[in-house]
Amino acid sequence: MLDIERSTVLAAGIDEVFAFLRDPHNMPQWNPACREVSERGGGWHLVCDSHGYKYELDVTWEPDAEAHRIRSRNLGMEASTDLELEPQGEGATKLTYRGRYEMGKGVVGWMSEKLFWSRMFQERADNVMAALAQIFFAQESHG
Repeated sequence: MLDIERSTVLAAGIDEVFAFLRDPHNMPQWNPACREVSERGGGWHLVCDSHGYKYELDVTWEPDAEAHRIRSRNLGMEASTDLELEPQGEGATKLTYRGRYEMGKGVVGWMSEKLFWSRMFQERADNVMAALAQIFFAQESHG
């Protein structure tokens, strides 16, 4: 199991950030690996490319306006991402990214997680946070 957490404070109000993130069609703007997003069967289909490795995912996308949180679950493997927002005074929002990934059981799953997936998912979290920081002019970041 691989758990990743990142946070940053964005220079935008919580409603503005949530409105942007809640729309999956905006994902290619803030997730550098995501190339295309389309609706599929009550969920979302993503076409991605990371270091020349092209892949497609079917995910759920569950915005919770009351909690200012978005939950995403990958329907093809044990993986999830939570984007949580907290107001930080007027015109600022703390964004926390939490990813959880299970790459399989046994020695093969453990080795692939340690040798490949860990680096890729850590880099993805960093790239997502950097893109959102650029969109909303981050005030500070924590890895």
